Amino acid sequence: SSGNVHILASLLHRATGQTPLQYAIENLFRPIGIPDPTWLEDSQGTNFGPFGISLTARELSKFTCLYLNKGQWAGRQVIPEEWIQASHKTHTTSHWRKENFGYLWWLPNPMMAATFGAYGQNSYVLHHHNMIVTFNGHVTFESSGNDLSAFTQKYICNAAN
Repeated sequence: SSGNVHILASLLHRATGQTPLQYAIENLFRPIGIPDPTWLEDSQGTNFGPFGISLTARELSKFTCLYLNKGQWAGRQVIPEEWIQASHKTHTTSHWRKENFGYLWWLPNPMMAATFGAYGQNSYVLHHHNMIVTFNGHVTFESSGNDLSAFTQKYICNAAN
């Protein structure tokens, strides 16, 4: 639920005294070489948890690589490995997409974990193939997750077998 993720962002803001963007720059983005992304915020000054962050395809790929590499970047543990593993395990099934969902990651099938951004700004972790796939496109919102997931499965996962 996007609303739940925004509640988490608000709790992070209160607990740390930093906006989610400030916290992420310090603890996530700078350690992996993403200088200063922008992130939309609500009327209270809290960055929207579920959306509104602007990353280039290269920056999104860096973030996704953290999940491929068990939270490590250049030998440094940036995200706890336990969180990475838990994020890519099914915790619920979405009634909206009819797909499994981990901790903030979609699990379209057992071979991939995915982030779905607006209009096809999607990124996939293919643990089985030790690779990531990032899309930076402009497709209709309704089809972006399903079409790109099907494309990734058919033309990348199957080709890598």
